[in-house]
Amino acid sequence: MRWFLLCLRKYVDFRGRSRRKEYWHFVLFQLLISLIPTIALSYYSVNQAFGQSFPTAIRVSTIAFYLLAVFFFLPNLSSSVRRLHDTNRSGLWILISVIPTILTQGILMAFGEQWMVEMGDGELPVTLQIILFLGFFNICASILLIIWLAERGTKGDNRFGPDPLADGSEVPAETQTGE
Repeated sequence: MRWFLLCLRKYVDFRGRSRRKEYWHFVLFQLLISLIPTIALSYYSVNQAFGQSFPTAIRVSTIAFYLLAVFFFLPNLSSSVRRLHDTNRSGLWILISVIPTILTQGILMAFGEQWMVEMGDGELPVTLQIILFLGFFNICASILLIIWLAERGTKGDNRFGPDPLADGSEVPAETQTGE
């Protein structure tokens, strides 16, 4: 839990390096916390599909889900950048996954209805082909990022700062008392 809290405290710190343990503990606790509204939302959605109505619960679960997504956005981004720094890569590599997502959403907002009409005519619209390509690219980029985020950091100092494992302690230096 202390690794999770450490990432929350360093939520806008894009400098330095983060070890694997810090990053993946943060991801684990973030996932566990985000599962609560997701499971509730799924439960209420399934029951609503079978004729039971829970409109207030669905709204609350949806709001909680989006609030958590907004709350975790900066800590997740900064910990990912610091983790990439530990592997001696620029934090800008995170954009290989973000940019296709933004482009896909923009294309859907601009041309979403148009390609649905064109599909009704029996052809595969160019906008849908672009969206499919961006989706495939995003999956490949995400896999590459996961591999990079999971690999061992650079031993010793690198251009982003000192090795977070240099002192050999299991407790993050920011949480040790007496310093």
